[in-house]
Amino acid sequence: MTKTQFGVDYFENKTFETAGLSYSASVGLFVPNSYYVYAGAPFLTGNVRGLSSNELGNPFIGGEVRLFNIEQAEVWVNGLAKFSRPGAEIAAHHDTYRPGGEIRFTSGRFFGSMGGGYSIRDNEEDQRVDVGDVVDAEFMLGRKIFQRWAIFGKLTWYRAYGVRMGDVVFARTSEWAGFAPGVRYRLFGGVDLINSITFPILQTQSTQETEVALWDIGYPRVSEITWNTELGVQF
Repeated sequence: MTKTQFGVDYFENKTFETAGLSYSASVGLFVPNSYYVYAGAPFLTGNVRGLSSNELGNPFIGGEVRLFNIEQAEVWVNGLAKFSRPGAEIAAHHDTYRPGGEIRFTSGRFFGSMGGGYSIRDNEEDQRVDVGDVVDAEFMLGRKIFQRWAIFGKLTWYRAYGVRMGDVVFARTSEWAGFAPGVRYRLFGGVDLINSITFPILQTQSTQETEVALWDIGYPRVSEITWNTELGVQF
């Protein structure tokens, strides 16, 4: 079957003086309990250093495959590639390749997942700049409470290995983590509406260094509460 997803995120990076909305869309082929391959791109609208900007974000392709299941748990491997937008005002000027894995489990009304990945950031437009890689991990636990409703909590952690130009260090190795409680509602058929609020709980460097180190990864705002909404469609 086909699976289409839409999302709207607010982004803000005070260090780079950017803020606005990211409207993302993806479409892919989905076989339950087997695999999912997809492609898409975000559209970014906002302002950069006080001037309005509207542009295509970094196009992406990705996929995930189930390796095997153990009782009520499934083991998946996944991958994502995002491609550079040289000369863009907001989008990244380098490629990102992220291999990863995930364990998903269900038990009665409870469901959850835990996984992680390693993002390789390469081919920076400015060859003098070294954009460090990023390690991520995530744990989610939820519970169905009614036929259409479910609640969940999600813990996300990142470690970014800094950004430098030769001997000049723009950002040291930085860690950031956030906790996001949320609600999922089945509108009709295969259409889900997901809303969550992210609360920052860990930040090892200054806000400026963290924003420089992690700016293109898609994390919520570094030191502020962030609201997120997504719409998923299966048909």
